[in-house]
Order: sequence, then C-alpha cells, then structure tokens
Amino acid sequence: MGRLIRRVAPGLGALLLATWPGLASACAYCASSRDSSSAAYLWTAVGLGSLPIGFGGGLALWLRARYKRSVPRAEEEREAARRAA
Repeated sequence: MGRLIRRVAPGLGALLLATWPGLASACAYCASSRDSSSAAYLWTAVGLGSLPIGFGGGLALWLRARYKRSVPRAEEEREAARRAA
C-alpha cells in the first residue's frame, strides 16, 4: 500500500496544481486577472499551443500525398519495363 501511495501521490499533486492555477502561481498575471483579458490570454495560449500540432499534421498530410503520387508512377514504370522485356 505504501508503494502505491508513493507512486500515485506525485501525479495527484501535479494534477491538483495544474487544476488550481492560484495554487500553482504560474505567473502574476494568471493568478490575479479575472476579467475578459484572462479569456484572451487562455485562447492565445491554446492557439499557440496548437500551432506545432497543426504544422506536424500538415507535414504528415503533405508526405502522404507525395507518397501516393509516387507509388502509381513506380507501378507504371514496372509495368512498362515488363512490356519492354
């Protein structure tokens, strides 16, 4: 039982601090502002946080499209080589 508590307690503590920014004291602005600018700060952070995910997804889609375009060409080249032989 003691091992379980030692394993779970740090995670619960981090979750507690993450859900209560006032306790975490992330920054003076986050802890003290409760007006409309705090919503703007939140949405800016969400937007900036999603940029790397968007770029990664875009890169993956681009690579997938390039691969799909190259595969039919390779099959056509193999078929042409078979016909020529």
